[in-house]
Amino acid sequence: MPKKTITRILSCVLCIPLLSGCGTTKPTASTLTTIKSPTASTTTTATAPTTATTVTYAKPKAVRGKVLIDAPILCQFPEYPTGCESVAAVMALKYVGETTSVDNFIDNYLECSQRMYWEGGKYYAPSPYEYFLGDPRSENSYGCMSTVIKQALIRYFGSADRVTDTTCVSLPNLCKTYIDNGVPVIVWASIGMIPITDGQTWLLPDGTEYTWPSNEHSLLLVGYDTSKYYFNDPYTGKVVGYTRSTVEQRYEQLGMQSLVVK
Repeated sequence: MPKKTITRILSCVLCIPLLSGCGTTKPTASTLTTIKSPTASTTTTATAPTTATTVTYAKPKAVRGKVLIDAPILCQFPEYPTGCESVAAVMALKYVGETTSVDNFIDNYLECSQRMYWEGGKYYAPSPYEYFLGDPRSENSYGCMSTVIKQALIRYFGSADRVTDTTCVSLPNLCKTYIDNGVPVIVWASIGMIPITDGQTWLLPDGTEYTWPSNEHSLLLVGYDTSKYYFNDPYTGKVVGYTRSTVEQRYEQLGMQSLVVK
């Protein structure tokens, strides 16, 4: 049976996009075969949700045409060079009143796999839609897609009630539905909104050939105006604005992946 090759997502079909994580170095081939269970941590003690199940949001005011949510800002460096997805998720959690830490989220709720190896001249690894590939604390890792963070958030809360999968919703509609109502959104795009290119290719367990999207990045969408979208950016630890057309292009290239924490 011929192998199926998937290179880049240009639509909102959430299956498999392209390649390098949020760090500055590309992972090298590993012979590690362990999968870290989110419940097998020896680093931190699991922290349960700390808020009521109902959150009241303050609608942001538009100042000179800019709508901006005042959400907690965290930087992924130096502790989590490839952990942008977890940092973005924890910013969203802190915004709704949770007192969890990035360490707690990674060690107790994020499912990671280091089962990446060469065999017979071919590179094998799991799907980033099922695991974070590598260790968020290592530069020599890839990252993960929204499905992995969604499951980590569900594990954290103990149910799916407070997690909304907004994948395939356009950025303008995310702003209208959530940002205008004081709710930030976790989104997948690229580091600094630079071009997404093809990185490492490997074979998934089912034999499918997969190519990781180089420069993949996760941010917390917190605002917009007529020319830019604004994010709490884990890569800089600051609120940054990027041109709307560029953001929309990168967002679409990563499959229009987004999540909301309620």
